[in-house]
Amino acid sequence: MKEKEPSGELISAELKRIYDEDQSDRVKIDMPQSTESWKPLRQAMIENDKARIARVREIVSNKELKTGADFLHAAMIFQHGSEVSDYALAHLLALRASEMGYVHTEKEADPLWLAAAAKDRLLVTLGQPQDFGTQYTRDIQTGKSVRYAINPAIADEERKKWHVPPLSK
Repeated sequence: MKEKEPSGELISAELKRIYDEDQSDRVKIDMPQSTESWKPLRQAMIENDKARIARVREIVSNKELKTGADFLHAAMIFQHGSEVSDYALAHLLALRASEMGYVHTEKEADPLWLAAAAKDRLLVTLGQPQDFGTQYTRDIQTGKSVRYAINPAIADEERKKWHVPPLSK
């Protein structure tokens, strides 16, 4: 007898759990702490990311994403990948969540913002200026966040359409 396929509700619950674990790992490494404490947490996060991406890749390949929330949760996992293809997929999945009318909760990313952030991460990884200004790096000497270069042709009006704050204040 063939094993029963997981239901849409089970896949949605699994994706939500994976998303929550992803976010929890990031909260841990963002807390002020010594380098000695931070390094093992970051390494654990990277290993957890690999496992999360592998599982969500299976879910996507099996066409098991059904709801806007499923698409958003999967998009965030791929946003935390390490390959250009991960960021491209994150962008497309977040766009699909938005097209489906998904309205994010207070604890979740806005799908249009996430689509913009994924596109920025893709561009930065390719060595190009980002469009929306969502990606930062850390200055090793000062420890401060520094925004990667931004495409000057993208106006704040365009950022607004993607739910990204304006650069001009």
